[in-house]
Amino acid sequence: MDGCMKILVADTTENIRCSLRRIIHKLGFDCYLASTASSAVSFMKSSRPHIVLMEDMLLRDTAVSQLSHWLKPYPVFILLTDDGGSPGAQAYPDVPVFDYLCKPVAPDRVEAVITRARCYKLAEARKNLEMYERLENCVRRRALNRPAALAAPSHSDGQGFDDIVGNSPVMQMIFQKILRLAQSDANIMIYGESGTGKELIARSLHRHSRRKDKAFIPVDCGALPETLLESELFGYEKGAFTGAVSVRKGLIEYANGGTLFLDEIVELAPNLQAKLLRVLQENEFRRLGGNPLLKVDVRVVSATNMNPDVAVRTGRLRADLYYRLNVIPLEIPPLRERKEDIPLLVDHFVKACCRRLGGLKKRLSADCLEALVRYSWPGNVRELQNLIEGLVCLTEREIVTAQDLPSHILAGEGRPGDVPSSASNGDLALPLHEARKEVLRKFERQYLIELLKSSGGNISKAAQKAMVSRRTLYRMIHMYNLHKYV
Repeated sequence: MDGCMKILVADTTENIRCSLRRIIHKLGFDCYLASTASSAVSFMKSSRPHIVLMEDMLLRDTAVSQLSHWLKPYPVFILLTDDGGSPGAQAYPDVPVFDYLCKPVAPDRVEAVITRARCYKLAEARKNLEMYERLENCVRRRALNRPAALAAPSHSDGQGFDDIVGNSPVMQMIFQKILRLAQSDANIMIYGESGTGKELIARSLHRHSRRKDKAFIPVDCGALPETLLESELFGYEKGAFTGAVSVRKGLIEYANGGTLFLDEIVELAPNLQAKLLRVLQENEFRRLGGNPLLKVDVRVVSATNMNPDVAVRTGRLRADLYYRLNVIPLEIPPLRERKEDIPLLVDHFVKACCRRLGGLKKRLSADCLEALVRYSWPGNVRELQNLIEGLVCLTEREIVTAQDLPSHILAGEGRPGDVPSSASNGDLALPLHEARKEVLRKFERQYLIELLKSSGGNISKAAQKAMVSRRTLYRMIHMYNLHKYV
């Protein structure tokens, strides 16, 4: 079948169609393009493609959803999505989605998804779906044996890795870490400020792990009260409490074989921390109101915007649970420490927002972009994304200028390098815990600059003066991008 493998790409954006066609041609397959649901359906009727990559808006079209009633053999559908999340099966009940790709597309991710789809079609053609698992395992082993430089996915335009936009040195190091850590089953704790993209990192770890075909279950530990979160995590038996009229599986059970992502882990109540510790130690748990111990195999990736050592010292996080969760720590830098990524992120968010709004054409002027780069972004990537969406929606002109920006961004309040002895006006606009972190960060950066200057750039001498290890000092120099002082 490989010699005549036909792949249809259906997307309303010409750049996406052309980009995918180039990638698919390099893989040695025939690629056909469609820009509307009707043209895609017409091609499927006449040419019977084996694999269809289709934009989510087109996939919901009635003509596409009715294909399953008469189209034989049925193609493998791969969803093209903008939002960066894995779609639930309930989103497309009439079209079974085999896998998904996030736009802008990453060539290695496209190759991996199409290879899996091809394996499935080969097994289906031979009416032996057990063959699919054997074929996919061979593909996976071959991918693991490739050199890391070849295996590392990146956006087709060099904008980043998987769904994570960024090309700065610190982000490149994180992308390489993801590839290495994904091969392990060790629990990982991701820490970084709010809005830095910790869940995207967790999803990427899952996507490149051996668990990628099982569920990725995200849990926001601070979103629900303790009693409700307990039943959500562990499930319950019939009659466990008033209103428990039937057995219900918990999120831990749904994550069996896959990845459980616990966001803001320090918000988990002490009682639930103790129960989670048992799951990690014994790989077993009980539903609420139940006696049988249920075995479970999950990898736990947790995240916090608080320094985990501080969380342990202040009693927010049990020490024994911390050691179980923090087998491998992964720190995500704030946006102000990777400012070279801001133009890439702006371009990505502008294009994504324009696509969602029906193909608008908007761009930012040079002075506008310069102001965005100067700003310190206390809310990190999430703050930048929200700002761009507001600018695209509210600005009537095609070109967004600096005059369209909020006054606090034009003023560059809270900018790194303005190191006050106390909180600045910009810091006073933040919540207390955020302002404290901002002031301490500014002080720490300036302290390191003066320390390195007084030590003549000698790392050993500077570490001795600061009474920290060389390794810690190297990490801080990299964090604050102070290499020019060494």
